[in-house]
Amino acid sequence: MNYLAYQDESGVSKEEDKFIIGILFIKKEDEYKLRDLIQKVRDNNHFYDELHFNKTSNLRSKVYKELLQNVLSYGKFKFHMIVIDKKYIDYKRFGGKSKIGRSRVYNKFTQLRVLHSIEKIGPGYYYIYTDAKSSIKEDNFTEYLKNYTNFVLMCEGYTQYIIKTVEPINSKKDDLLQLDDLLLGALSVNHNNKCTNENENENKKELAAFVRNDMLHNKSRYEEWIFKTNKNKIANP
Repeated sequence: MNYLAYQDESGVSKEEDKFIIGILFIKKEDEYKLRDLIQKVRDNNHFYDELHFNKTSNLRSKVYKELLQNVLSYGKFKFHMIVIDKKYIDYKRFGGKSKIGRSRVYNKFTQLRVLHSIEKIGPGYYYIYTDAKSSIKEDNFTEYLKNYTNFVLMCEGYTQYIIKTVEPINSKKDDLLQLDDLLLGALSVNHNNKCTNENENENKKELAAFVRNDMLHNKSRYEEWIFKTNKNKIANP
């Protein structure tokens, strides 16, 4: 089985308390159906801008809701996320709050989320796509995520679970990475609410409630991992 995975994050700004990573998993055979569903909504509304949860307007809210209704009705996807409370991260163990330390935190928790998701979803080849960032190469993100996760899978006996590639892509040009952003944004509202005015707040709350309701009624599609510790701060395993 071939799986495509689209990864994004929220809560990276200093104003937000939670750091959240979300990954949309689909079978390769379902890719074009999902892309077609999104394209039809775009065409029906003459909307061809980037789909981004934090960009709102009346038209965007209409498009987002229609799109999510179609995607959730189709239902052939998995959406997994991990929520980390920043106050529990012991940055000293990652090299401090420097750029290197923060990138190590990002790399580690993305790797944890991917590893646990793959083990849960099942054997196959996994092709992971992430938003292309200027620092992605210097942070060693793609190589770490692919090689270290494959190494752990092998050591744990998951020999038929293999990440074939981790590839940065332009989020502005890929509808499935943008779909991941919508799902992540909606499910992040309860954790980090960045709404800045009443209308924006209501639009986002409506979308958030819509997706969370689907999560409650279709639990097998979702996994919301609230990463917790007891007394010790989160450290680099």
